[in-house]
Amino acid sequence: MYSSYFNIQIKTENILYFLVVAALELGPMKKPGTCPKPPLRGVCVDLCSSDEGCPGSQRCCSNGCGHTCQTPSVTSPRICPGPSGVGICVEECSSDADCPAGQMCCSNGCSHTYQ
Repeated sequence: MYSSYFNIQIKTENILYFLVVAALELGPMKKPGTCPKPPLRGVCVDLCSSDEGCPGSQRCCSNGCGHTCQTPSVTSPRICPGPSGVGICVEECSSDADCPAGQMCCSNGCSHTYQ
């Protein structure tokens, strides 16, 4: 009887060890949405280090120098059209937050443009 109890205890410890290692391998949780484009100047203080340190749906984003919890830009549910051949290789944007209202940042076959 002692032998079977000992085997169950070892199996349980192995499972717990595996779960801890798996959680560490996954790293910090990344929340949905895109951080807003940082201003030219920001406060050089890190008030967060990952999304896990921010409340609710806020993300840990650069403020131009440090990091603060900010409300992310809502990603557009629309889908960019496929590139039609090779486009002009001028990078106009890196995310929808860089685009004028109502437009998306899409690949043109060489770089990204407003669409």
